[in-house]
Amino acid sequence: MTDMRARNVDFSHWQRFLSREQLNVPVPIGTLKFNEGRKIYLDDELIDSLAAFDVREGYMYIRSNHQGYFPLTAQIDTYLEAVEMCKARGVTIDAHWVDFEQNVLYKSVQKRVKVGGKWVNRVVREALPPDNQFSMQFGNMTLVALQEIQKETKRLTGLYTSPRYYQEGLLQYGQKWMKDWPLWIAQWPFYGWDDRIANAHDPAAWNPRLPAGVVDWFKWQVTAWWPSDGAAGTPTLDMNVTNGTLAQYKAALGLADTPATPPDDGEDPAAQWNAALTAAGAAIEDLRR
Repeated sequence: MTDMRARNVDFSHWQRFLSREQLNVPVPIGTLKFNEGRKIYLDDELIDSLAAFDVREGYMYIRSNHQGYFPLTAQIDTYLEAVEMCKARGVTIDAHWVDFEQNVLYKSVQKRVKVGGKWVNRVVREALPPDNQFSMQFGNMTLVALQEIQKETKRLTGLYTSPRYYQEGLLQYGQKWMKDWPLWIAQWPFYGWDDRIANAHDPAAWNPRLPAGVVDWFKWQVTAWWPSDGAAGTPTLDMNVTNGTLAQYKAALGLADTPATPPDDGEDPAAQWNAALTAAGAAIEDLRR
């Protein structure tokens, strides 16, 4: 097992009451969403409730400010304020990520549509203009955010995005700085679930699809469809694997390499991970039927 990738789970305020027991899988280090624009998603209760997951990484969802509501300085200051909130509760953040994405929004509207040759009233979803507008300015803002957060924290700092957003929102606008920063890539091999995802921690079995020109990655968000305890109706979690072993992962975060705590029942952690993911996949498919 020494050559297997480390696992990581990322949280937001939606999982504020999640317990370690619900997670049901040994994951050594967690990542927590701190803010979106100027809104902080942390409070003392949330920080304390997730402390059991050994949260060591934080991320900010950057807003493009195309309407003037989200000045970059205010967004960075908000993130750094959240870092200090964690520190005050005894949670030290050793890695920082800037989340670059578009996030298309939708609204429900009632329309007359033709079904089987007849016109009927139906509620349909229509896409609204994205709340983040891709532009050269937005790419530049993201770089400045990375630089400022790294300067203030002096810790590992990197970019979170998907291959599509990397291509359409950065490369397309002439941005070339991304190769100089650690990459946390969001690339889900399947829509919904496939049991083979359970082997994502095995380098011989799986690797993410990378954006054009990218040859390295730090962390891979392999799925965002996993119920925390494998049961329908429980909070879903985003699951990640790192491009390296647990020892390499901890070294990148500046942490001492300590042996992972074995499960109480003595079961191999990899077997426990695979069993829980398989159960979660079944629960998700039940929801879709």
